[in-house]
Amino acid sequence: MKKTISLILATVLCAGAFIAASPAKAEAALPCTYDTISEASAQIIAAENAYAAAKAEENAYKAAFEAVKNQGPSSLAYITAANAYENAVNRTKWVYDQVTNARAFLANIKGREAVEDDYINAVNALSVQGAAQNADMDAKAAQEVANMALSQIQMISNVIAGYQQQLATSPSLQAQIDELNAKLAALKADYASKQAIADQKKAAAAAAASAWAATGYDKKYIDYINNRDRYRDDPKCKCFDFYTDSCHCSEDCDCRCCH
Repeated sequence: MKKTISLILATVLCAGAFIAASPAKAEAALPCTYDTISEASAQIIAAENAYAAAKAEENAYKAAFEAVKNQGPSSLAYITAANAYENAVNRTKWVYDQVTNARAFLANIKGREAVEDDYINAVNALSVQGAAQNADMDAKAAQEVANMALSQIQMISNVIAGYQQQLATSPSLQAQIDELNAKLAALKADYASKQAIADQKKAAAAAAASAWAATGYDKKYIDYINNRDRYRDDPKCKCFDFYTDSCHCSEDCDCRCCH
């Protein structure tokens, strides 16, 4: 029960950290989870040391009992040594249960660590998705700018072509053709610069899209934490799946949420 209470308290304390933590800077499970893991590891060491001491004490009482056992159950020394040995055996069993509880507590916390790792990876993936979306918009905007420059080139080229057709009958158009050709050269240089920028932004967008795809984003990890927090004051049974916010009950399940 003490371990269960400790786990509940640790979980509640971590709840606030999910709100306050900066997803962009988080790289693994929450700090308070690691604190609890350290606490659980220390509890295991303490419990194992206590068990070793209890076992040694049990062996000592066993040896003392063996030394007087031949006096028979009617002997006061036999009764005293037997009771002491029995009490030592019971203490050893109790201490071993503490070792088992401490190990179970650590396993539970390690499971929470894995869930929080998945959650934070998913949250961080969303920032990668945002970067990919922004890069895509930048690339499209840059291409639109380049396309507008290309449209101007095509428009001027068409005007020049029309003037050249009229040049035989209107030689004075040559001056305008020369002026437009000079403008066309500047427009082509401007377009080349803008298209180069667009190409760079498209390459950056492609890289960002690949980075987003590589995250393996799965919303269920965020759903898990949201549901876990939502039901913090209404504990669910082992059949409840926080990923899907539903029960997955077996035929012999006696959970309240299933029935």
